[in-house]
Amino acid sequence: MQFFDVLHNFFPAHKLLTSDFHHLPDTVKGINAPVVQTRYQRKTIPVSTPLVQQGYFDILFPTDFNVMEDMYRAITGNLTRVHTHEDFLRRWAYVEDTQTRNGENPLLTWYANASVMTTV
Repeated sequence: MQFFDVLHNFFPAHKLLTSDFHHLPDTVKGINAPVVQTRYQRKTIPVSTPLVQQGYFDILFPTDFNVMEDMYRAITGNLTRVHTHEDFLRRWAYVEDTQTRNGENPLLTWYANASVMTTV
């Protein structure tokens, strides 16, 4: 919210492009709950609680784009659009050029759990 407030007050003509994960696998229980994980012997190990030893675990929260969009609009008065990662790339990138030999398109399939919010 403070970031949106700074944009509104000091950069009134700004344009915003944000992207993040809207869903994460292996989350702990709860609404907008995080993924808590560590690495051991080159493998990612998820755990079931955020109550872990600091410095040894990553804690990643998904972004609720509906709430973020509402907050941004309320603070700045600017209009926004939220797109899936795939929809955004199909509109703005040359996704045909990113297909691999086996037919997979990593730009479209690897980040299916990501969204993009842009100002209008």
